[in-house]
Amino acid sequence: MSFKAKLESYINTYDQQGYLQGNLLIADKTGILLEQSFGLASIEFNIANTFDTKYQIGSLTKAFTSMAVLLLHQKGYLSIDDSINTYLDNSPNGDKITIYHCMTCTSGIPDFASLEDFWETTMRLSWTLDDMLDLFKNLPLEFEPGSQFAYSNSGYLVLTKIVEVVSGRSYAQFLQEHIFTPLNMTNTGCVNEVDIISNLASSYSYWEKEINTPQTNNSFPLGAYGLYSTTKDLYLWDQALRRHELISKDLTKLMFTINQGSYACGWDITKINGQLCRQHFGDISGFVNSIKQFETDEFTVIFLSNLDLIPVSVITKEIGQLKFDSSFNATLPRIQPTFPVLLEQFVGLYEIENFSSFEIVADEDLFLIVPKLYDVPYKLKLKHFHSDNKKSVFKTEKINETLVFIHQKKDTFQKIICTDYYGMTRVAKKIC
Repeated sequence: MSFKAKLESYINTYDQQGYLQGNLLIADKTGILLEQSFGLASIEFNIANTFDTKYQIGSLTKAFTSMAVLLLHQKGYLSIDDSINTYLDNSPNGDKITIYHCMTCTSGIPDFASLEDFWETTMRLSWTLDDMLDLFKNLPLEFEPGSQFAYSNSGYLVLTKIVEVVSGRSYAQFLQEHIFTPLNMTNTGCVNEVDIISNLASSYSYWEKEINTPQTNNSFPLGAYGLYSTTKDLYLWDQALRRHELISKDLTKLMFTINQGSYACGWDITKINGQLCRQHFGDISGFVNSIKQFETDEFTVIFLSNLDLIPVSVITKEIGQLKFDSSFNATLPRIQPTFPVLLEQFVGLYEIENFSSFEIVADEDLFLIVPKLYDVPYKLKLKHFHSDNKKSVFKTEKINETLVFIHQKKDTFQKIICTDYYGMTRVAKKIC
């Protein structure tokens, strides 16, 4: 089966099951292969996602911040090997932390998003950039700069400040003038507390149905995770990076070169089916997004979603597997109505050894309560797929997961086999 046929089957099956939400763009060296929208940009007003819908892109922002720094480096206004104290005042340990350390998350600066009360309080408050820097600059380093990798939003706020100090422009202005306008990225910018952004999607979480999600105050994400964009604009960005339109070939190579772990300058570098892939995941206030850039065939997958449950990184990876692994088949069986089962026999608390626990409850239908990203719990309807004397099979709503209950006798199970959206299969046991 050709890649195009496998892709169409994959997209159609996932769409029919309700597993897609947001905008998806797939391209290769011949141009855009697929650009498709799924679900609603606004549930409140019943407005569909379209190609013009904008999404907050979370940590995909970091690659743009790295580009801003490299542009200043290329013009000779700074060196990425300079210490951050060259440009910032009164930063303890700043003499031994370089700009490059911040770009590669090897600075040792604690991540402000991991500080106590951040998710409950700090993220909801209005902060100036300087206030945010003061929040973490006096904290002890987690390790000697350059010695190891630890993902840090804090380092990217330091870079934001340096861009502003060196250029004399705000972060938003600098990116607009030196990246977005030159690349004709007319639907990309930096969010703030005041400006209304036309065509910006609303964002959601999930508890039995879509619900509102806690919102990060837009005063401070800036160069760490503060941009919005569209799939089409991010494709322009993808093409500019591949063609060295903003910085030299050597600096582009540096941007994509791993320092520690698998992290380069605002990009994670990996291999999928033996193919080199530059990627990043973004997550903010119910928006989740993923970009994957393969070198082979200039293959690119971009998925922006306004529902935080959607496993965008998994879906973009699976599309890469469809492209580069002839044996990979992600076609799903269609869920058809089956004969009734006694729901109460499945209700209970379950445990996967050395991993996590989940709960199944009954309220006219069966529901799975399970932790996902950052251990946030979600309540998902279980759709009955199949039953016989040996087993009962359920699929979850909204995401591609399966529970198989192997029967032993009435109301008890020999084992429960759980397959999550990563394709990981584990055995669970009922504990009460």
